[in-house]
Amino acid sequence: MEKNTPPRLQLKTEHLWAIIVLVGIFIFVNMHPIRPNDFWFHLAYGRILDRTGQIPLLDPFSFTMAGQPYDSVYSYWLAELLMYNLYALGGAEWSILAFSLLLTTAYGMLLLIGLMRTGNWRAAALGALFAAALGATNWNFRPQLLAYFLAVACMLGIEKFRAGRNTWVWGLVLTASMAAWVNSHGTFFVPLLLVGCWLLEAGWQALRHRELSRLAPPLKLFGFLFIGLLINPRGINVFTYLYTMLTGASVQGFVSEWQSPTFQSLEGAIFVSLLGVSLLLWGLARRRPSLAEVLSFLVFAFLGLRYARAMVWFGITQAPLISAMLQTLFQKRRPGSGPAGRELPRLNAAIALSQLFLALLSIPWLRAYWPLAPEKKEIFALDTPIRAVEFMEQEGLSGHVFSDIAFSGYISWATDAAYKVFIDPRFELYPARLWQEYIQLGGAQAGWEHILASYDVDTLMLSPQNQLALIEAAQQSVDWQQVYKDERAIIFVRQE
Repeated sequence: MEKNTPPRLQLKTEHLWAIIVLVGIFIFVNMHPIRPNDFWFHLAYGRILDRTGQIPLLDPFSFTMAGQPYDSVYSYWLAELLMYNLYALGGAEWSILAFSLLLTTAYGMLLLIGLMRTGNWRAAALGALFAAALGATNWNFRPQLLAYFLAVACMLGIEKFRAGRNTWVWGLVLTASMAAWVNSHGTFFVPLLLVGCWLLEAGWQALRHRELSRLAPPLKLFGFLFIGLLINPRGINVFTYLYTMLTGASVQGFVSEWQSPTFQSLEGAIFVSLLGVSLLLWGLARRRPSLAEVLSFLVFAFLGLRYARAMVWFGITQAPLISAMLQTLFQKRRPGSGPAGRELPRLNAAIALSQLFLALLSIPWLRAYWPLAPEKKEIFALDTPIRAVEFMEQEGLSGHVFSDIAFSGYISWATDAAYKVFIDPRFELYPARLWQEYIQLGGAQAGWEHILASYDVDTLMLSPQNQLALIEAAQQSVDWQQVYKDERAIIFVRQE
């Protein structure tokens, strides 16, 4: 009697959509050098945490705010500790690879959610691509990348929970994910907003049908999330970080990420364009969205229009809905309506293997062999003042340094905080007055030398790209002497 052999798993054209999108994300992240603005001061905090086992609550890096409380570290400490240990174990190359894998996994799970909703690989892949397009300009190596992974993990958990599958198991997964998120990044409110939209929909249905039991599932899920939220050093006071970021004059006045997007920026143009595409899909798709989906779209679209930093969250949260709407358009052409024998499994396998081979070639140790611009081949971005900091330490220059903001975090990391900086990317720490003085100094405006003298600054580490006016003014001043220059930084010291 002949045995039935199971059908062979064949790689179809629709599967290539997912492979190409995910490999593209992996290569894109691998091909970017580590930019200095946020990476290094988070790493420096992680080193302090690893050494002392305590969260440093007073500023250890600047001389302008030395000893002042910096509570925002509560919102990042876990991610900082993980980042430092990863860097200590494998250096910059392994850090880049780990972040690439983490981000690719996050968008892979987002694609999975789209596939669960539609059963269509192409629609799911395009939904993930929609989210990636809105997030690509925000893929810096910093704690936010971990938040993307946790966000999609929470979305997957919410999807499973709503389907009524192993609700206690998924509830505990969501509690753990929220606990990790609230100690790693300040965007932990995202799943609360998603569940809140579901709760409002359930409330409306409960009123219409007079069935209060409809409120039980979202309330139960909200409870799991809220328990995870409370697992942090500050408990419910963790929301003070959000209040600080939304109301702080320094953040709102000087950080472009916390201002409304415009067509003048690439990310703003992409967001407004894809927001228009989303609205067009709503009109064309043969699918009536639920009240929760409408509320979610409105909430995250508003956040994206109000804060440039929220554009990525619009993409991530709306990707499954985009996939679902695309699916209704694809259904107009029924499966199997094309010519027979179209699928070529061997060719599909060859294409998939070529994609995976390109992904392998993109890892940090091999990308130097790609025909890329010089700045893309470097592991560290060109505005990382590696040799300038080495010179400053070798010569024993003054410990109070005024530098370009991009240099500050690296100075704190590379010198183990032995050199104190004027200001760094922790915008919420410094009052608006200091940011105004930073701008005044960078532009060599009237009184610049008096400001430097008032802070006992004896060393300037300046960027030829961003602080040319101050470089020229220091060169013309009898009080400053140029002692170092390379393509990344120029150092001046005060004449005695």
